[in-house]
Amino acid sequence: MGRGGSGSVRSAIVPARRRLAAGLVALVAFGAVCVVPVVSAGPVHEPARVEDRAWRVDPPDDVADPAGHLRTETLDAINEVRVAGSMPELQLHDRVTAAAQAHADYLASIRSLSHAGPGGTDTGFRLQQAGFAWVAWGENVGAGFRDPELLVDRWVDSSAHHAQLVGEYRYAGIGVAASPDGVPYWVLVLAT
Repeated sequence: MGRGGSGSVRSAIVPARRRLAAGLVALVAFGAVCVVPVVSAGPVHEPARVEDRAWRVDPPDDVADPAGHLRTETLDAINEVRVAGSMPELQLHDRVTAAAQAHADYLASIRSLSHAGPGGTDTGFRLQQAGFAWVAWGENVGAGFRDPELLVDRWVDSSAHHAQLVGEYRYAGIGVAASPDGVPYWVLVLAT
């Protein structure tokens, strides 16, 4: 193509560059702050400008905490039992939940139910490790239940487990983890 042909192509590109405002597409990680560089091109003789814009995208609760709905359903079922027994409702506590989750993870990894953790540690030790200064604690464990209400019903049917559910506690922590073969392991830690 001669000069005339490339000139007509060039004349078509130059106006397009003047109108061009190109942005880079960014994948937004849930819960992260993402800085997305935006490149805009002005007239051909002006250099491109880069601006940084940041957005915070909060994930839905079930993405941030996939077991969150299971914790909520379990706590609701426990609080129904407590209210029926004229006891105040328990509040879910992050540090108590951390202790419960650590033990649920351990139980799922060894595929066994036990109140003892690695090295024979107990719930009081796990609460201290999670940064919770306790006065009293209790613990219920279970495995194989996929429905939180059914799990709580089984705890209610056992006098020792039921006594924990209606004990003089203020906070609850609920951990749930699946073993490699998909069996759910549950830990309820109650604490004051």
